[in-house]
Amino acid sequence: MRFKHSLAYPIIFIISLVAGVTLWLGYYSNLDTLQETIEGREIDKSQAVYRAVKDKIDNEIKKIDVLSQILKEKCQLQRGLIGYQVHGDLEPLQEAMDRLYPSLRENSVDFFLITDQQGNIVYRASTRSTGGDLSGAWGLEEALTGRNTISAGLGPLGWAILSLAPISFEGRQYGVLVLGISLDDDFARKIGEATNNQISLGTSYRVLASSWPEADRRGRVNLDRVTESIVNKKSIFLNDDGLNLNSFYTPIKIVDETICLIINADTTPIAELFDRKKRQLFLSLLAVLAVTIGIGSGLAIAIVRPLKKLENRSLAVIKELACQDQDVAFSRWSNEIDTLSRAVELMLSPLSRTSRICTESRRPFVRKRASCSFWTTSFPVSRMVSASWTWITPSSGLTASMRSGSATSPWWGKSVTAPSSV
Repeated sequence: MRFKHSLAYPIIFIISLVAGVTLWLGYYSNLDTLQETIEGREIDKSQAVYRAVKDKIDNEIKKIDVLSQILKEKCQLQRGLIGYQVHGDLEPLQEAMDRLYPSLRENSVDFFLITDQQGNIVYRASTRSTGGDLSGAWGLEEALTGRNTISAGLGPLGWAILSLAPISFEGRQYGVLVLGISLDDDFARKIGEATNNQISLGTSYRVLASSWPEADRRGRVNLDRVTESIVNKKSIFLNDDGLNLNSFYTPIKIVDETICLIINADTTPIAELFDRKKRQLFLSLLAVLAVTIGIGSGLAIAIVRPLKKLENRSLAVIKELACQDQDVAFSRWSNEIDTLSRAVELMLSPLSRTSRICTESRRPFVRKRASCSFWTTSFPVSRMVSASWTWITPSSGLTASMRSGSATSPWWGKSVTAPSSV
């Protein structure tokens, strides 16, 4: 059975269009959901890294604070500082600090030095040097007054976290012991290795520390975003598809200073996963679309097949009953419904013609019947009969003839009773 110019094709097209549009919208909706899920996962990961970095910095601060409290009670340091201030002999203090520094270095302590009461550096074990002014360091004034102090900020030692503890003996203060951690590239690399991410620390005007190489740092850290994060006290998440890099800017408070922590994560594995899921979703869309079109096509053909059979039978009947001058041509673009409509019209046209002829033929009989009705109504039959009997009277000489039954009269030999006159 051929379905050329069939109604099935528009049905299949509409089903395919609706299914295609619906699945296409679902495809992009699922892609957006997948993208949001991946971004949410990356944000959660960045927040976990932030908490890990914050915990590590807090632990480092606690560690140098505890170490400074222990070291300030060391007799070797107390006696060496007193000997230096009384006798000007630095060697005992220097030997004691050099002996303690390796163990401190293993605990990630970058600065180990002692100052006098004026803030001048007596000896610095980390560089094995003397001299220098530390009076401009944050927290030194409080330490010189006898208070243990933790500070963070930019000072003579660079941007550092410092633990300052006064050194006293028998109620008299002789100087200040300083332990510090420098926020430099080495510090950022250690954190980056621990978290498997690229870590940077910065302020609004400069990058303090970064695990990125110097050549790559400029494109990876955006100081405008750093400023926005610090000023607005909010986290900012950026995704750079070109570099396959996620950047998470979040403010972090170190002691009493707020800086910005920048976490850069390589998203190449995530991008590959997203592309793979995208392809799988697209293939699933095509499979569902193909199944939908197949089912729709089968349904359309099942609906149209009876109409097609009826169309063929109608055409056969028309060709069989049509006269020589009957126009049985159909449009070449007609579908089953158009053809059936035309066929019904052609089959009903003879009936319409016959009905019209019958109506026209009945009109004379209707007029004659109306005339008869008029005479019947105007002159009743009883009056006509009465008039006829009145005309046939004995005086006419016909009574005897009727009784005698003459062969020339049709009524002879018959008994006729005249109806009563009305």
